Amino acid sequence: MLGLGIAALYAVGSTILAVAMFTIGGAVIMLHGYLIPGTPQLTRALPESVLGAFGKNEVEAFSSNLPATKALLAVGLLDEDYRLPAEVEERIQATAAKGVNDSDVLEQAIVKKFDDVVEVSARRSLGGGENWFAFDTDEVAVRQWEARAVAALDMAVIDLLAERIPDWDDRSAADRTAMAAILRYGLQMCPACGDEYVEPEGQHMTCCGGRSLVGERQCPACDYALVDRNDLPTDAEVLA
Repeated sequence: MLGLGIAALYAVGSTILAVAMFTIGGAVIMLHGYLIPGTPQLTRALPESVLGAFGKNEVEAFSSNLPATKALLAVGLLDEDYRLPAEVEERIQATAAKGVNDSDVLEQAIVKKFDDVVEVSARRSLGGGENWFAFDTDEVAVRQWEARAVAALDMAVIDLLAERIPDWDDRSAADRTAMAAILRYGLQMCPACGDEYVEPEGQHMTCCGGRSLVGERQCPACDYALVDRNDLPTDAEVLA
C-alpha cells in the first residue's frame, strides 16, 4: 500500500531511491508525534534519539523525484505539522465510502489501478470480516488488504495521489505504496462504521521480532489494522 503497520516499502530519503525508507520511517515518526490525537501515549514507545532527530519540516516547491514526504507537503496533502488537512480527509472518506458500500465499485477500482491485476477476490476472515486479494495472470496475489475498508481507503488515497503528485506514474511501486500508507495512517475515522481509529500503548512486534514503528493503529469496532506492518520500515535504529 508509512501518518504511518504494510508489501515491500522503500521511499526516497534523499535523491536516491535506495535510502528512501529512511525518510518514510521519519515521516512515520513525525505522524506519530503530531498527527494523531493523544500523541504523548504514541510517542512514548519511540526512542528519544529518533524523536529528537526530526524538527518541523519546511515546505518545498514540488520538483520531480522529490522525496515522498516532501512531495506530500509540497502538494498540500500534508501540512507543515504532518497533519492531513480536513479537506483531504473528507475527500478520501467520501471516495472510500463508495467502495465500502459497493463491492463491485471497489473491485473495478482495484483492477483499474493495478496494471497487472486481472482478478479480485474477497474471502471471509476468521474474525468474520473480509480479506481482499488482487491476483495477476499467474494467479499470484500481488496485493492484499485485511478488510474491505482498508482496500477502499487505499483506492481513495491512490486516486488522490495520482491527481496531485505530478510524477506519480514515474515513481517506484514501493514509493507509491509508502506514500499511500502515510496518508492512510493519518486518517481519523473508519469509513465502514464511523468509529475513530485508536492505537494501543506500548511497543508492537513484527512476526520476526522487529519493532513496528507504526504499532497497530486500528478500528476497534471492525477489528482491522489500518496499515499493514509490512508496508513500512520496522527498525527504528536506521532513522536515528
